[in-house]
Amino acid sequence: MSSSSSPDTSDINIRSYTSQIPFARHLGFELTKFEGGESEIIYTAKPEHLNTFDVTHGGACMTLLDITMAAAARSVRPRPAWSPSR
Repeated sequence: MSSSSSPDTSDINIRSYTSQIPFARHLGFELTKFEGGESEIIYTAKPEHLNTFDVTHGGACMTLLDITMAAAARSVRPRPAWSPSR
């Protein structure tokens, strides 16, 4: 990785990223892309994730959005700027 590319994300175990988030683990999220400000998570709703209309519950959809956006942001900046470990 050159010095002009995005910050090193090696401190984040990509394969276990979503497993570190209990609700994401419960929903079965699988992170498949994590680089350059982009991320992708695969999710297949289970019957218990459906609402009374048999569509994926809004809470599950918003959690998918939240975690996918957070992963994209962390792919560029693994730690907050204010992190004491910087």
